Order: sequence, then structure tokens, then C-alpha cells
Amino acid sequence: MGGNVRYNLKPDLRAELHRKPSSLFSTNGRFWQLEYREIGYAIFWIALFLLIANYLFANHFGIYEDDYIWVMTLPPMHWNFLHALGEIKSTWPNWVTYYQGRPLGFSLNILMAFFSGKLPSLVWGYAVGYGIFLTNAILLFVFARRFMPWAGALVAALCYLIFPPDASKVILMHRHLHLSMTFLMVALLLYQRDKLVWAYLVSALCLITYEAFYLPFVAAPLLAGVPMKKPVAKAAIHLLIFFVTAGVVLGLRSQGGDDRSALLTGGISANLPKILEAVIIGPWTCLRWSFFGAPLRGLNEGAWPALVLAILVGGALFVVLRRAAVPAAGALAEGGKSLFRRRLVVGLGAVIAMAFAYCLAFRDTYFPPVTVEGRLSGVHVGAALGFSLLVGIVFTILTETLRKRTAIICCLTTFYLALWINYGVTVQKHYMADWAEQADFWKRLITLSGSFSEGDIILIDFSNLPWRNRADIEPSIGTKGFDALSYFVAFPKSWGHDPRVFEVDARTPADVVPNGLKIHTPDWFGPDTWPVISDGKFFYVKFYGNELHVVDTPIVLSGHIVRPKHLVSPLPVPYANTGIFRKVFHD
Repeated sequence: MGGNVRYNLKPDLRAELHRKPSSLFSTNGRFWQLEYREIGYAIFWIALFLLIANYLFANHFGIYEDDYIWVMTLPPMHWNFLHALGEIKSTWPNWVTYYQGRPLGFSLNILMAFFSGKLPSLVWGYAVGYGIFLTNAILLFVFARRFMPWAGALVAALCYLIFPPDASKVILMHRHLHLSMTFLMVALLLYQRDKLVWAYLVSALCLITYEAFYLPFVAAPLLAGVPMKKPVAKAAIHLLIFFVTAGVVLGLRSQGGDDRSALLTGGISANLPKILEAVIIGPWTCLRWSFFGAPLRGLNEGAWPALVLAILVGGALFVVLRRAAVPAAGALAEGGKSLFRRRLVVGLGAVIAMAFAYCLAFRDTYFPPVTVEGRLSGVHVGAALGFSLLVGIVFTILTETLRKRTAIICCLTTFYLALWINYGVTVQKHYMADWAEQADFWKRLITLSGSFSEGDIILIDFSNLPWRNRADIEPSIGTKGFDALSYFVAFPKSWGHDPRVFEVDARTPADVVPNGLKIHTPDWFGPDTWPVISDGKFFYVKFYGNELHVVDTPIVLSGHIVRPKHLVSPLPVPYANTGIFRKVFHD
């Protein structure tokens, strides 16, 4: 009675939140029957954390990295629906050679880019990403609730949302990556229900959407958290099906010319040491950054209003978790050693899922998997499931075994969640600043557009960038935004080739060709994309201090002297901005 008075939680609400996990579901009928009030309480916290930690400033985000490329953001704004379907149709015949073995992922991305591109601003595109994350977190909560109390399942779902090592999660180009997480969660829920055929079919969709989310499925028998008959035999069959499915898809990709798959199918022995290193370094980076690096970075770079907001939200969650965890603390006494063993099995599965997610992180771009900033921090994306379930299961075990320390455990948990929220706000501020700098560059360049002619090449020297974080900006404009100007500026429709923007510096390779100098930029595209320049037929743009200048004196590129084009004075009136410009730049 004293506990009821102390925590002031209504008995009916307490019963709803802390009933045994298995009693939440009914095996009668075709679908699971879940207590909607209980999941509603969880959805409130999931939606709130997701908004504050990842999308609080979404209205000030822009386009980054591959968002500039045609399958992502800009071109679909021009398409009609039949055009979009045609692009999807062309994806599948070229699924290996051009679409990285991920035809379903690119098809879904084209649809999202098309529909969100028809809306008034980019914020609607970020709203789509919000919806994907919200769905995944709810599915994770439902999955975890089968073998955890309400409080533990909620902690797991919240950890997934604000997973600190992945600082790239909100980028528009990554929306289809997280749809692969949706397939993974559906597959795990089906596996949990013993719908094995459907579980394996849905999990296989991850391999043609984004394969990193297929890897944690290796631990499905452990993660399911339900008793199994003949567990060793079932685990062996699962591993056989898992690796055969992966082998078939990787084999098809390798035969089709995908060099990344060939590194596994043909070079597994040479790359095995790096794979083993990656599965150790990756989880260690997750834990080290989450519990030390990210909180300190957020405190060092964050602003006090964000910290106060995080503390207030964390404090409110502490009250809820403390009340929720106290009744759950008696569950271990009821379940005995068998329940404790089930918790440990799920914890082991979470560790395996987190480690195995790094098996593909052996390629030079991602190895070692220690990057925690920018797009390349997406190397950790597959580990989010294992990490979040591990935190949830540790929280559950501690609250069930250390009943007198429940308040301390809840306080420590919400303390870290608040610090992660604060760090998430800091990451959002970086995105805001990066986009503000990119937008400033594009607007400055567009003021010169009246001087541009049909087919002009504009070379940008980024060696003197005045911006805060060159590493985040440089790839977004010069190497992937070379066609962006034609979407921002309404050049004459009679022109066959609009001006294009490319990044160079003194070390950029170049070849002499009959009609000029071919510049190897961007280096990750083939020669068909590389620009050809000649004396007086290109512009050379460079920052001096905080000012953007057009250089009209001879320059040296890869040992060759070339003379840029001169600007006429006074400057001609710039061309008009497009509707896409107004959507992207909020003008």
C-alpha cells in the first residue's frame, strides 16, 4: 500500500503498463491484439523524443551530399507521375551496374523524392523521414515489449531514435536506408510469431534495399525472446538460411559487376582480418561515443536552451520510468531463473546483432568504422538495433535485480537520454549551419548567372573556404552538385546545355584532349561526366577571405596553364530563380 501511495499511480494504469509481456498478445485470430492505451503512452514519448533530438530544426535543413543527385531531390521536382514510374522501371534492369544492388531501395527513394518534391518546401521531405523513424521505433517497441516490461521496451525504442554514433540519420538521401530497418523489424516480428517463411522473405528485402539492416537478422533466434523447442537445431537452420540467402544475392551482384560484392565473394580470405577488426572496433566505437564522446561534445558545443529543454524532457521521463519500473521489479521474483536466462539470451543476441552489423565495414571508405560525423557516420546505422535492445535489456535486468536502486537506475538512464537529446540538437545545429553556408554560396554564384552562356563550365576552387566545417560542405557542392545550377536558375530553354559547376584544386588531375583540357572531377564519376575546358571558355571561382571572386588571370591545373573567362562590367542582370530554388531556399 505504501508503494501505491508513494508513486501515486492509478492501479488500472499500473496494470496496463506492467502486465506480463506475453499477456499483451492474443494468439487467437489472425493478428496480434495489443493494448492500444499502453502503446499510446509509448508513442507519445517516441514522437516527442524524435522531434526534439532529430527534427526540431527541420525547417532550416537543406540538401546534403547525394541529395543533389537526380534520384534524390532536385530532378523529381520536375517529373510527372509517369516519368517517376519510368525511372523506377529503369532501375531494375540496371540494379547491379548503376543502382548498387539495391533496386528496391532506389525505387522507394524515387517515389519519396517525387511525392515530397511536389510539396511546398523541403520540410515535407523531412516529415517523410520523421514518419519512417516513428514507424520503426513503434515496431521496435512492440517487438521488445514481448520480452521486456513497458519501461525497458520504451528505453530501447528511445535509444534507437537518438542513437548518437549515426549523425547522418536525417539526411534526405538516407530515408530509404531506414525503410530497410522497417523490413528488418517486420521480419523480426514475424519471426517472433513463428511465421518463419514470411520472416525470411521480408528479411531478404533488406538485401535489395540496404543490406546493412539484413545483418542483425543473424541473431533473430536470440532476439525473439520467446521459448523455442530444439533451440540448437532451430538456430542451425536459421544460420543456414541466413547465409544462403545472403550468398545468393551477393553472388548475383558480384556476377553483375558489383565490385563491393566481389570483395566478399572473391576476396573473403584477404578481407577476413579487416572484417574481424570491424566487428570489434565498431561496437566499441558505439559504446565509447555514446557514453563519453557524444555527451561531452553536446555539452561543449551546445547552447544552454537546448540543454535546459533536454533536462526538462529527461526529468519528466524519469518520473514516468521510476513509476513504471517499480512494479516491474517484482517480475524477476515471479519468473525466477528462467526469466533471468531469457533476459541474458536477448542481451547476447543484441551484442551479436550490434557486432555483426559491421561485417561490411571493411571497405576502405568505411574502415575502420570510427567515423561519428557527417555522411560516413552512417557506417553505424545497422548497429542501432542491437545497441538499443542491449540498453533496454540492461535497464530491465538492473531494475529487476536491484529493486532498492530503481530510482538511481532510472535517474542514470534518463540522464544519458537527456545528454543524447542535447547532442542531437547540436548535430541539428551543424546541419543548419552547413546548409546556411551552402545556400550563401549558391546565392552568391547565382548573382553572376547573367554572365553565364550556354554550356559554360564554372570551376570552384575550395582551397580557401571560409566555412566552419569544410569536410561537410566540400562534397556537397563541387562533387555532387554539378548539375544543381540548372535547377536553381531559369536559363533559356533554347540552350542545349546549361552551365555546370565543378570542384577543382591545383592537384586535380587533367588530360590534354583535342578540344582542350579534360578535368577529372568528380573523380567518382566516369570520363563521360568530366568537363572539358579551354582558354577563355570557363569561369574560375575562388574565395578570398569571406568574398567570392571570379579569377581572370591564368591558373595552373595539373601542371597546365589555362586562362579563365572574364566577367563583363557592369554585371548583366541575373537570370530568374526557379520554383525549385524557392522551395529549397525558402525564398
